Amino acid sequence: MTVAVCLNCGEMKTGAFAPCPSCGHHPVTLDDRAAHFISSSQCNTGADLERIGEKVRRKEKLQFRPEDLAMIKVEMAKMQESVTRGR
Repeated sequence: MTVAVCLNCGEMKTGAFAPCPSCGHHPVTLDDRAAHFISSSQCNTGADLERIGEKVRRKEKLQFRPEDLAMIKVEMAKMQESVTRGR
């Protein structure tokens, strides 16, 4: 099971794209979805996720490497295209 940090409130949630049970935020834009994926257990250890959550709760700006965001967005676009073609 994937866990992720809500990048709106810093609380843990199940799944990178799921709504946060604490604040209700769910990533909609491609950029927000990519950042939430990077902030999940798919890409980080539990300790890393705790640190990310603390930064969000302190309202610190998170910096993601542009190349990481770009790579994730390309992969998500490929998956979406595959789903769309399968309809």
